[in-house]
Amino acid sequence: MYLKKIISGSIIILSVSIIFVSSCTLKTETVEPYLIKIDSLSAPDTVPVKFVFTINLFGYVGPNKCYAFEKAYQTTSDLNEIVIEAWGKYSYYGDPCLEGEVLMDAKFEMSVAKSGNYIIKGVQPNGYYYERKLVVK
Repeated sequence: MYLKKIISGSIIILSVSIIFVSSCTLKTETVEPYLIKIDSLSAPDTVPVKFVFTINLFGYVGPNKCYAFEKAYQTTSDLNEIVIEAWGKYSYYGDPCLEGEVLMDAKFEMSVAKSGNYIIKGVQPNGYYYERKLVVK
């Protein structure tokens, strides 16, 4: 009787171990978007109406190569604010991430349809903005 319990217990443990090893992988995959903090931006001080100009965005993307700049989005409000969000993507596929800090140095082109004094606002994750003035003539 004692021998039957040992054999049946061993078979159960062996079966569970085989199922666990063959069906599971230790690699987990993660892909997540996140808002990048815009540390600074450069843009002209004055531009003509409907002139296409470049805004350069700078910031810290991440501590290793699993982090990457993905895209910048721009909206213009009725209050003459140009709001820019820089989005990154964290991608982990189970392998170690390559070392090295990733910094954002992205270019963004736009134009403004009507003249006035504008504020370019770079959105930051903590709810604050990096601001720069722009005059459109």
